[in-house]
Amino acid sequence: WRLEKILIRNIIAVDTNIFYLKNKWWILTNLSSSKLGDNNSELHIFYSENLFTNEWKKHPKNPVIFNPNHARNGGLIIIKDQIFRVYQKHKFNEYGFASGIAKIINISEDQYEEKKISQFLPSFYKDIKGTHTLNFIKNCVVFDIKLK
Repeated sequence: WRLEKILIRNIIAVDTNIFYLKNKWWILTNLSSSKLGDNNSELHIFYSENLFTNEWKKHPKNPVIFNPNHARNGGLIIIKDQIFRVYQKHKFNEYGFASGIAKIINISEDQYEEKKISQFLPSFYKDIKGTHTLNFIKNCVVFDIKLK
């Protein structure tokens, strides 16, 4: 790995998704406005016409989601022109309990809407304690779990 470019300076972001849609690059990432390091509760969006610019614009509705039950990114699923955001669900004092999938219905310079379509609990295999990340693009799936 080699650092190519720092896209946005002076932020602490986690579980960032970057994708191209509607002639723009979009960043969906988790920040903590509280400065307490709680990156589970807020989903923020930035956008730009150029991936390698220093001029990323903040979405005016940031944080577009403010809810610890589904704000934290857990991956991205891209199927043709449809984008699905995987989110993480945590239990009290337990990181990475479950995951879910939300379809991005509308993303623009001034709007964001998603619809939750599925959730998967760590019960589909006997030794799973939690789920964390799911990504899918062009016949490639990446999924990680936490074992007991």
